[in-house]
Formats: sequence, structure tokens, C-alpha cells
Amino acid sequence: AAKQATQGSPSFSPDGKEIAFVSNKDGSPKIYRMEIPAPGTNIKKLRPKLVSIKAKNGTAPAWSPDGSKIAFCSRTAGYRQIWIRDLFTGEEYPITDSKGHKENPSWAPDSRHLVYNTADPGYSELFLIDSVKKKPVKLTSGAGEKRFPSWIFSNQL
Repeated sequence: AAKQATQGSPSFSPDGKEIAFVSNKDGSPKIYRMEIPAPGTNIKKLRPKLVSIKAKNGTAPAWSPDGSKIAFCSRTAGYRQIWIRDLFTGEEYPITDSKGHKENPSWAPDSRHLVYNTADPGYSELFLIDSVKKKPVKLTSGAGEKRFPSWIFSNQL
């Protein structure tokens, strides 16, 4: 019998032509991208491309508004960190490196900054990070869990 794989966490490209998602079809969870197939396409003809090549156990992909990058989470040296894959240069690199788990990246309209949450017992806060300078800024404090940040913006028509 064929091994059952699980796919999840879809993120559409800004032009609506591709989707990034998590799949464990090759073992551990990884980030893939593929063109959205036409109705009636044979599923065996689909060829997803691997996005998280260096990063391990990828989750929570988020496509940048300009379509040039995909941010995601990956386990790195024991902690979940925020990584970026530049789709034009092919570079794949972490933008966080401190202790503690980071999850759920969401891009700003400028395709440079992201918000994310930390996810450790008793410490769940929201942070803003410049993906170039890589210096996180804490946005929240106090009691309560802060998770799943999302940058809401509207495109001008």
C-alpha cells in the first residue's frame, strides 16, 4: 500500500497562479510550491517544487506581497526559526537565530518586514522583524497568549 501523505497550510502567490504548502510526502514536513492546476488535471501529473531545501521540518509558508519570497518556519539547532527562500536568487536563509520558538510569519505590504509570534510555555509574544537587518522588535507584553499574527492590507485596484 502507498504511504499516505498530508498536505496543509496553503499560501497563494500574489498573482494567484501558484500555491505554497507543507507536505510530508517525502518524509518530514517540507515546503513546496506549484502552479495551480487546471480543472480535471490528472493528479499524477502534478510536479511540486521543493522550497525548503536546507531547512528542516518546514511549516507555515507565507508568500511575500511582491511574489519574490516565501517565509516559513523551520527547526534549526533545536528551535523553530523564521526562514526565507528568495525565489529569484534561490537563496534560503534564517532571519531569526535566538533561543525560543518562532512561528507564523506574516509579511508587511513592503515585502521586507514580517510579524511572527514566539511559542514557548509562558512566553507567547508578537515581534516585528526587518528581513534585511534581522533585528526583531517586540510588539506585545503582558499576560495572555499572542499567536497567529496577520498583516491586513488591501491592494489598490
